[in-house]
Amino acid sequence: MIRHLVHDYIDGAWWDQQLAMAPNRVPYARAWYLNLVCPGWGILLDESRGYFMPVPEKHTLGIRRILQPPYCQQLGIFGQQIPDSFVCDEFLSHCSLRVIQLHIALNASNQLSERTKGLYYRPDNILLLDKPYSELSSDFDENTHRNIRKARKAGLEITKGSELGSLLQLKWKTRPSGMQEKLLQLAGKIMHQALERNEGEIWYAFAPDKEPLAGCFFLKDDLRSVYLISASSPKGKETGAMFLLVSRFIETYAGTGRILDFEGSTVPGIARFFKGFGAATVDYPLVSRCLFGWLTYGQK
Repeated sequence: MIRHLVHDYIDGAWWDQQLAMAPNRVPYARAWYLNLVCPGWGILLDESRGYFMPVPEKHTLGIRRILQPPYCQQLGIFGQQIPDSFVCDEFLSHCSLRVIQLHIALNASNQLSERTKGLYYRPDNILLLDKPYSELSSDFDENTHRNIRKARKAGLEITKGSELGSLLQLKWKTRPSGMQEKLLQLAGKIMHQALERNEGEIWYAFAPDKEPLAGCFFLKDDLRSVYLISASSPKGKETGAMFLLVSRFIETYAGTGRILDFEGSTVPGIARFFKGFGAATVDYPLVSRCLFGWLTYGQK
């Protein structure tokens, strides 16, 4: 039987132990991470079969909604075995998910019936770092190779560090239209805690005069590194800084079997950047439902 537990009844240590045994685990589902991006999260739990699902609950003016948190591409249903479509449909049909507004992203291993109300898909881009760098780089496209050469010619230096300020400043200066300061503050909290827990890395591309031109924070667990928070200055874009940074990251972890998860994008230029490194496209399901047609969340 599937039951719903509110946040006060969740033992974070127990949750992380269960998650660690799930072959489809993702870094976003760790307890500390959910505590940051969705402080009131609950769970759906099927103890008899060993399946569980974080529920990103949010209460506003007494109204309960379930909304995918920021900086959290995929959650969904986990277990010691990959849940089949029957299990996934059972979880999504649970009465606790019948709310005024629901918008959740499951993980790529969660298969849903095409009859699922409000179901659609978005692309992720992943690169398996299971080969030597020479083989991985042979799959880079010509535009990627050209930008890497440009960055090397400009004398850019790639370093791995622990200083947050430069990346946050770059992110704010180059922020997309509509980005709120509270999202930048949340990004800082995520990076700070992840670095303290050794569950994240910050990489920078510096000009010869030590000016930071690009930076990227990778959230990680034992399976994958997620290209989570990134920014490039205009000069960084001109010199191909991010291309060299990602190439160096791939070179560092080549042959380890680690997954580099770019998170994907529906923006053509960003998607081309990810695919230029040879990343494969994997779709993951989202479910978006609302009791009122005029109340929407995000864009499909």
